Amino acid sequence: MAVKKRKQKSYYKKVTVSRFDLNWEAKLSELKLFSKRFGHCNVPQYWPENKSLGCWVIHQRAYKYRISPKRIEKLDKLGFIWDLPDYWWECKYKELAEFKKNFGHCNVPKGTVGYLPLADWCVKQRKDFKNKEKRLNNQKIEMLNKLGFNWGTITRVSWEYRYKELKEFKKQYGHCRVPQRWKENPALANWVSIQRRDKNKLSPERFTLLDELGFMWVIKKRRK
Repeated sequence: MAVKKRKQKSYYKKVTVSRFDLNWEAKLSELKLFSKRFGHCNVPQYWPENKSLGCWVIHQRAYKYRISPKRIEKLDKLGFIWDLPDYWWECKYKELAEFKKNFGHCNVPKGTVGYLPLADWCVKQRKDFKNKEKRLNNQKIEMLNKLGFNWGTITRVSWEYRYKELKEFKKQYGHCRVPQRWKENPALANWVSIQRRDKNKLSPERFTLLDELGFMWVIKKRRK
């Protein structure tokens, strides 16, 4: 008696992609375009050109523990910053290191417009240190100590620092005649006036440095 053979059925596993997955990949593509355009992935929260992308980026940081390792890897390849406060802290730290390289100290004055954000940051570090804030951890304190950071209040700027500011002024404007009420750096304008007033009290070395820079010791008053 012949036995009937059963037809073998082939089963194909359906691969489905959820709408959530599609949306995530779409936003990743938008982030890639942003990174290519601006050189980083720090999309502002309320970026006018694409507000939803800014919110998406914040969401990735806030819920990192829910993101799959594959997605984290994709974001890491783009140079995604997971801890933004620490990132900005390191940026300011690098600015301070460059400042010390140029001026020989970390006492950033608040009177100079060009360094005002860095000066405010330094003040904040001192306040955090005094109040023992957790965000200023031991590692950050050690990094600042290596630079010779002054944890006290800065009340005075060295003569050499103002002299370097004057050199930068001449490099930019071609002379040393800093206006008396120069809004960009009133502290430098005041310092220049003091050098003229107290030129007889200056050491020979400082007098020579200013003289070689083309410093004008006498300013003729304009006629009305």
